[in-house]
Amino acid sequence: MKSACRLCGSGNIASLSKSMDYSQCGDCQFVWSKKSQNVHYNADYYQGRSSLLSAVFCLIFNFFYWLRRQYVGDKKYKLWIDVGAGDGAFLKTVKADKRIGVEISSSGRQMMQDLGLDVLSDKEFLKKSCFKADVISFWHVLEHTSDPESYIQAAKQNLAPTGKLVIGVPNISSWEFKLFGKKWFHYAHPYHQRHFSPSSLGFLLQKNGFRVKKKDYFSPEHHFSGLLQSFINWRSDSKDVLHKLTKRSSEQFTGMSFANWLWVLFWISLGLPLVAAFWVFASLTGRPGAFVVVATLKKR
Repeated sequence: MKSACRLCGSGNIASLSKSMDYSQCGDCQFVWSKKSQNVHYNADYYQGRSSLLSAVFCLIFNFFYWLRRQYVGDKKYKLWIDVGAGDGAFLKTVKADKRIGVEISSSGRQMMQDLGLDVLSDKEFLKKSCFKADVISFWHVLEHTSDPESYIQAAKQNLAPTGKLVIGVPNISSWEFKLFGKKWFHYAHPYHQRHFSPSSLGFLLQKNGFRVKKKDYFSPEHHFSGLLQSFINWRSDSKDVLHKLTKRSSEQFTGMSFANWLWVLFWISLGLPLVAAFWVFASLTGRPGAFVVVATLKKR
């Protein structure tokens, strides 16, 4: 029996260009892993942060969080739900009477509770329909899920009639993936089980009762930073070193070769203008490595 697209049902399916690990729909451009994956986020997933670079980049992170809030207006809301909230670092900066973090990791939920945030597990969120949230955000979360449509349906059930849905995802139709292939930062197999293009995400939202109000191709948080890491991956055999240093324990990098460190230093200094030029070009042509969509519910 011929396989069909898991999003639009089309039978126009082929292997993803540059990767035999994924299938791609030729009609809606949705991409999914060929292998049935059961990715586990251990209890200590968020307990291995590198205090060194996390402290160094604290101001940058806060700037990125400020940019996230601008998509819906940096004002006070009644309820903001952040899905895939991690340790709550972003959610704690949100201005809202009630802030709920949805997280699969038990350690992440505990860290959010320690910050005074309300929490739900992913399974609890998918069953809820009682919230009327002003904002529901997904910051690079949908690509981690085996069934992204179920999360969009849950968002629809829990969003206020005038609420806003904000989604940031990698862009599988980007120039980055075309150039770097498996060394593209956002490829990140096996954690990224699904991949979207602007057309496939738009189709998913429209199918489930949303109207896309805005698409942003210039977001520097996951586009520019991901592009920088992709250039480093391209010339280095130490994958995603900058991301791991800021998000995980730095102990695993003590054995990294001198040559790899030279490539890291080159791309964050002399090579940075090339990275910036590529970022501007990709954004202007609508094919960046990541993009952000703001959507609202269709009026009945």
